[in-house]
Amino acid sequence: MSGRASKSEPVKRQSGSIRIILFGALLTLCGTLSAAPSEGRFERGLTAFRAGDFGAACRFFEEARRGGLDTPALDYNLGVCHYRLSNYRQAREAFERVAVHPPLKTLAHYNLGLVALDVGDRSAAGRWFSLVSRNSSDPKLKTLAESQLEGLRKPPADSWIAAVSAGGGYDDNLVDPINEAGTSTSDWFLEAYAFALGPLSGTIKDGVKADATVFATRYQDLSAYDLTFWQGGVAIARPLTGWDTEAGVQLEQSTLDGDDYLRGVSAVFTGDSALKGPWQLRLRYRHTRFDALSSRYDQLEGSRDRLEARGRRQVDDRRLTLLYRLDRNDRNDLRTSTTFTSYSPVRHTFRGGYDTLVAPNWNLQTELEYRTSRYSDDNVLADESTIRREEDRYRADLRLSRRLDKRWRVVGRYEFTDNRANLDRYDYTRNLYTVNLTAAF
Repeated sequence: MSGRASKSEPVKRQSGSIRIILFGALLTLCGTLSAAPSEGRFERGLTAFRAGDFGAACRFFEEARRGGLDTPALDYNLGVCHYRLSNYRQAREAFERVAVHPPLKTLAHYNLGLVALDVGDRSAAGRWFSLVSRNSSDPKLKTLAESQLEGLRKPPADSWIAAVSAGGGYDDNLVDPINEAGTSTSDWFLEAYAFALGPLSGTIKDGVKADATVFATRYQDLSAYDLTFWQGGVAIARPLTGWDTEAGVQLEQSTLDGDDYLRGVSAVFTGDSALKGPWQLRLRYRHTRFDALSSRYDQLEGSRDRLEARGRRQVDDRRLTLLYRLDRNDRNDLRTSTTFTSYSPVRHTFRGGYDTLVAPNWNLQTELEYRTSRYSDDNVLADESTIRREEDRYRADLRLSRRLDKRWRVVGRYEFTDNRANLDRYDYTRNLYTVNLTAAF
């Protein structure tokens, strides 16, 4: 939830003092450039800055640049002026020009991190500060970057965070949520999502916290697949040696085509590695008991045990994510007088994701997933033959997002799914296209 970064008071107080120190250091450097063209405008910019007139300082520096002065020191001063005026796009562009000069590269990276922090992009801020931490030869700057990274690893102590999203798209092969078979039907749809998380007492990492999620999809023609889902829960979080842990309960409920569908109650246990290092590890176990809210869905009643391990590695301005998930289902299954259909798969999921900043304000996420499903019992078909359902699902997900401002971004997504089953009914391919407007608070 990147939107909460700039609201963290410890980070703000720290960042403010750091900005002053670094800018003062560069003013000394600027004094060696008095022989450059447009010297008068440049000096007047320095004078205006010292007087606190950042608007005038920006104008003088811009005039000096248009007059022929093209130095990293000028760009740095220009970046700081724009930063003080909250002109974050111009500040970022100036610091990016500075970053191509090796002597000031890590200093520019640090300030790019500050810009990202103030616009609420915690992910980008972490990438810039990580670069400084690994590459800076200045012990003081390195320490400051590591301090910023430590602050980013800590969520706001007493603040709630939230996210909303709304948009729509096109699905060329809707998947039935009951039996997970392709329907060979296509439709346009609208979707909306909202999420909130915060402490009820203490902090998010050491206290009692609550969360809530609501999701809804509405199709243009095929209302039978309209789904509404909500979930809420509470958890107790405690830091243990080397781990941030939490244990909680969650309640979920859903409707399908406006009618009651399923209710689930879960016990959830999570551990996040709090140790420093290139990889961040999360382990999670979740036991869920499902109850059908209509006799039409009795086959889905039962339980699911889910064990998940996820690793994340930050490399410069890129992030690599690896995940393994094991699902064991024990459902009622579906029996008739002549047939039997198993709804109790054992699943192994392997997923790899790659996230990178491809241009200022543009982020690309790619994800590849393989899931194998083997059902617990043989299906008995109408002709009395038996076969055990087996599936291998391959999924590719591509998302390109553009940040519009501190909170809002637009996200375009394409997802391709190829489900290969030994029963023709469950064998399908699917293309999904969506565009959403999202915000984090």
